[in-house]
Amino acid sequence: MSEARLGVTAIECSNCDSGIVPCCAGKTPAAYQFHYAADFHSNEVYPKAGKFSLLHLMNAHSNEAHMQSEDESIRAYMSKLLEREDTVVHLMSDHGNGNEGWRLPMSALVVPRRHLEKHPDVAEKLEVNQQRLMTHFDMYETYKHFASYPEPPPAQEQGRSRPCR
Repeated sequence: MSEARLGVTAIECSNCDSGIVPCCAGKTPAAYQFHYAADFHSNEVYPKAGKFSLLHLMNAHSNEAHMQSEDESIRAYMSKLLEREDTVVHLMSDHGNGNEGWRLPMSALVVPRRHLEKHPDVAEKLEVNQQRLMTHFDMYETYKHFASYPEPPPAQEQGRSRPCR
């Protein structure tokens, strides 16, 4: 596998022989996902196309040690993506942790600081929306708006989703 163009390198898995973390050729499955995504988001692949990707990491469902094994890969991948001024990252989980937290999934929209400084109106709206209940419909509209910004998102079909406030 070629090195990722964004400079993200997969970490070697020190637990391969112990069976604690699943590995494939000395790397965790998620490390391969990060390599693929880094290649996809580089300017060398479809340089003029807008891009959207979804990485579905399942390691934490079987063992918390699996989730911790990905910390460095996630940090390196996020650091490289956020060097770009044209990239917004939405981190989310399917559920929270613990006895009560499972109903509170984590959701974080990570926007490059330069974009927020250049567009204070965006920063203000994101700040206000932190205290609001957000649904998948809201996130869909947010994705569309970021994809077309600073132009308004394309007109929506009547009754397909609710308008943003």
